[in-house]
Amino acid sequence: MKSRVDFIGIPLDNISMSETLDRIENAIFSNKQIHHCVINAGKVVKMQSDKKLQESVINSDIINADGMSIIWAARLLGHKIKERVAGIDLMEILLTRTMNLGAIEFGILIILLGLLVMIIGLGSRRKHLFKKLDEIHKHINEIQKQVNFLSTEYGTIDKNITTSKDNLHILNETIRSIQKDIGQKNDENLSEQKINNAIDLAKLGLGVNEIVKRTGLSEEQIETLIKFHTQKT
Repeated sequence: MKSRVDFIGIPLDNISMSETLDRIENAIFSNKQIHHCVINAGKVVKMQSDKKLQESVINSDIINADGMSIIWAARLLGHKIKERVAGIDLMEILLTRTMNLGAIEFGILIILLGLLVMIIGLGSRRKHLFKKLDEIHKHINEIQKQVNFLSTEYGTIDKNITTSKDNLHILNETIRSIQKDIGQKNDENLSEQKINNAIDLAKLGLGVNEIVKRTGLSEEQIETLIKFHTQKT
């Protein structure tokens, strides 16, 4: 089934409300301009004498059937239009989605679209749309409050992170100092052990070279130890 059909010389998109919403949202999020319009019996009649209106409608990116008279007439011509897509219903759904998404930029675009729709006239449903717009305005204010709150909280968190980094640096320095002390202590213990081993080996009558091999001490250190130990004895 073609998405666009010819309705007595007027292009008409045979798409549902859901498909229309998808096209509009994709255009908005892609930062693309889109011209949407609807036709009803009154507009079709007006287009016959108003060439500017006719040109505007024909050149629209999306043209929906707004009115059961268009649906019935299209069916008589062999076009099974999916459903009626009323401009006001489309507008209300877009406003509701805006509130759910919390997208300020999207909301501003929809508000501007709503103002345009109100300008061309919505009859008795204007009050309802004004109410929706007021809800959007309140919702935007709430979002702004949340942004301000998060900004304040982020500042506090950032300060705490900086303090934690400083404390961590101090802790690392303390750990390094302790490790250094432990290393020095181990070296002292190891040296004392080597000296005792050298003295014991000397008592057993081993030569200087052999003691050097077994303890890792230098010949000078071994000779000094032997000399000192001999004098002491």
